Formats: sequence, C-alpha cells, structure tokens
Amino acid sequence: MTRVAAIDVGTNAMRCLLVEVGEDHEPRVLENVRTPVRLGSHVFLTGQIGRATGDRALEAFHVFREMIDRHEVTHIRAVATSAFREASDAGVLRDRIRDETGIEIRVISGSEEAHLIRRAIGSALDISRGRTGAVDVGGGSVEVLVMKDGDVVRAESFDMGAVRLLEALPGDGETDFFTLLTEYVDAIRARVITAMGQEPLSFLAATGGSIVTLADLAGDEALESPVLREGVRVIPLARLSKWIRKLAAISFHERIEQFGLREDRADVILPAGVVYLKIGEIFGVDRVYVPSVGLKEGLVLDTIDDLARRGALEELRRELRASVLGLGRRYDLDEPHALRVADLALSLFDQTRDLHGLGEAERTLLEAAAILHDVGLYISMSKHHKHSYYLISESDLVGLDRRERAIVATVGRYHRKAHPTTKHEGFAALSSKDRAVVERLSAILRAADVLDREHRQKVRAVKVRRGDDQILLELEADGDLLLEKWAARRKVSLFESVFRVKLALAEE
Repeated sequence: MTRVAAIDVGTNAMRCLLVEVGEDHEPRVLENVRTPVRLGSHVFLTGQIGRATGDRALEAFHVFREMIDRHEVTHIRAVATSAFREASDAGVLRDRIRDETGIEIRVISGSEEAHLIRRAIGSALDISRGRTGAVDVGGGSVEVLVMKDGDVVRAESFDMGAVRLLEALPGDGETDFFTLLTEYVDAIRARVITAMGQEPLSFLAATGGSIVTLADLAGDEALESPVLREGVRVIPLARLSKWIRKLAAISFHERIEQFGLREDRADVILPAGVVYLKIGEIFGVDRVYVPSVGLKEGLVLDTIDDLARRGALEELRRELRASVLGLGRRYDLDEPHALRVADLALSLFDQTRDLHGLGEAERTLLEAAAILHDVGLYISMSKHHKHSYYLISESDLVGLDRRERAIVATVGRYHRKAHPTTKHEGFAALSSKDRAVVERLSAILRAADVLDREHRQKVRAVKVRRGDDQILLELEADGDLLLEKWAARRKVSLFESVFRVKLALAEE
C-alpha cells in the first residue's frame, strides 16, 4: 500500500491532500486540509512574503508534517505557484520549511501548473475527444488551457489572480470595485484571444476554490452528458453573471452572514467570478463545468503515474541487467570491472542531472553500455571499442528496441579513443536527439571508466563537488591512484567538451 501527500502552496491558501493507493492504482482520501495563509497578500505589493506571513506558512507545514507522519506517508510532493515565483524572499521561506519539517518545496512554472490541472480535470471529465478548454483562477495567476483530443495545444498563464486583483484594484466601495474589476478584465480580452484563439469549445471546465463555492451557490447537479462523470456540477453563464452581481451588491460581511462564506473566500470570490465569466464569454460557451478538482489532485495523480512508471522501469531494468550480464559472460567479460564502472557511471549520472538533463530511461541505457563497454576484448585488444559496438549492435537485449540498442552500442563504442562524430557511420545514423544522448552518456561513461583504469576496483565511490567553473571528483579509494590520475588528465576532454565545464580529481 502506497501513501502519497500532495501539498499545494497557493497564493491564497495552502492545501494538503493525503491519499492511499492500492493495487488498483485508485487514490482513496485519508485527509484533505486547507489553511488560508494568503502568501500573496504582501508579495504583489512589496515583492516579498514577509516574516509574519512566512511564520504562518511554516506553522501550516508543521501541521502537514504531523499528518504525514501520523499516516506513515511514503511519498511527498510539495509545489508552489505564483506568489513563490515572484517573491524575492521565497528562498528563505523554502529553506526554513525544509530545515524544520524536512519537506522540500518545488516552485513550478505556469506551464507545469497547467499540466497538473489538466491531469486533474481528465480524471473527472472526458477530454479525450474534440476541442475542450479549462480555466483555473488562483490567487496570483489564471491558467487557461485549450485541449484537442486530450492533448494540451495551448496553455497560458495570466497575471490576474483573485488576490492580485484585490491588491491591484482598490475601489472606494464594493460597487466601484466591481465596475473597475469588470473593466480591467475586459481590457485584457484581446491578450487572451491572441494567446488562446477563439475557436469554439465543446465545453469549458473551471477549477479553483472560488468556482467550487460559486457552484455551491449557483450550480446545478451534473447534467446528463457523455463528457461528465460523477461529482461534476454545471453553472450556466447567465446564472453565474446573476450571482456575481448579487455578490457585488453586498458587503464583505454580508457575504459571510448571508451565504456562510469563509472570510478568506468572501473577498476573492468576486474578482475570481468575474474572471471565470469573462473567460467563458471569450470562448463562447453558455456554461462552465465544475469538477471540484485542482492542482493538488493533479499532483496526486501525476505522482501515482510516476510511481507506476518507475515500477515498470525498475522491472525492465532488472530484466535488462540480467540480459546484459548474460551477454557479457558469453564473451568472457571482466565482470568486477564492468560492474564497478557501471556503479560509478550511475553515481556520476545521478549527481550531474542538472548538467545532462536526462531521465531514467537514459540512465538504464547508460548502465547497459557501462557493463558491456569492454566485450569487444573477446575479439581483440586492438580497437576493442569498435568490436564492442558490433557485438552489442548484433545482440538481442531484453527490453531494448533497435533504436535503444543502437544507443547502447554507440555509447560503448565511445568509451575510449575518438569523440562522437558523424564521420562514424553508427553515430551518423542516429537522430540528432539521440546523438545528443550518446554524447552525454559517453562522456559520463568515459569518466567512470578512467576511475577503474587498473581494473582493480580501487575506487569504491565518487562524490561530485561543484565549483564556479569546474567539477571536482572526490574519491573513496583503497591504495594509490597514480594510474587513474594519469588517465583522468588524458581522458576528460570529452566530458569537458560536452558539458563545457572543467573536470578534475580532487586532491587529498
């Protein structure tokens, strides 16, 4: 049983959703908590979160941490949006939260936010056919998506979130504010149309806390439709407009007293509602669908997908490793050397992800190439790297298609001697994207191979230490490393050429 925590550090509120995922991969809610911290209240005026607001955020994370520990959650993902993206002191707060709770916050872009929202909407609405749209109004930004047969074809983030509008458009009274707000949102109509187009949509989904509240006030139960699933509500645009005017005509306190709104919702619901209404009008729909899901649900589902991919990839990796070792043993592989080089290569790969930008699939290919790089010695010591290329290319490896096998073979070919070049037939036959992969993996493999130059496994582990203009490799080793140091000085040129950074062994 897997338990996942999804934390949405929003501009208006922070949300923590805990779910349990069984073998059916369906999430079951354990706890769902919302804390109205309102990070953006100062950010959009001063550019900073501020100490007092940061303290409230930290307090909320302590609560989340207690929930996570109590439910023995195994996977935590916390993301921050608009306010964190803009606050100059966001890094300070992020460090405080990490140091005191152990929870690492990742600041995501507007496009990443849109992806997660699309994932959430896809769990509640059938977006697999036709042209559909979605709008999410947060505290600091508005994400608008246009999808075609389930794929996002346009995604834009606009700086007109509900909290931001409250701070940017002060009025002399509620009515004045409503007039000013309507005029402002109308003024950006051209920006939205330019960015998103005006082609008809089969439906428009709306997410965010304010639209859920508006659905409570003005929505219908889900109408019969092939796109709708359980729990989705509908708000006709005409009724939405009527309710927005009704809310604009009364004070903040009256909204709380008459409709039972929370204080942190009673003020933002008006600007949010106007944005939903105007986006609906731009796209020419007569209603919006409210699935009652959002960023945190998308984060949970994305995490579940990621865990499933990792599981499948790990199973593939185990099968591939067995197949690779079987091939190596057929050609009298120096197995201790091969495995040590593979371990060192994977360690370098993991510690330099920001340099190479590759993923788990490429990591698996690197492992295969590292284990097999010397199989050509079975044929001849001379030009054995070329023989390795041939043997790998012509062998079946479980789980690898022709393209992947070609990458493994080519990486193995470049563990020594010449740098990758289109003068070589095998490298030239690859796509430009795969050539870039081969260059990066070959550079890492060559650096790892140097660290076991004597084939005696003196180097047990390697730690990457980053400098301003170079990478230093700190080695845990047994005995002297004279030959490895000599080889390193001669063999680092590929790494330095590919990654544009100096590479050296750290002095003891």
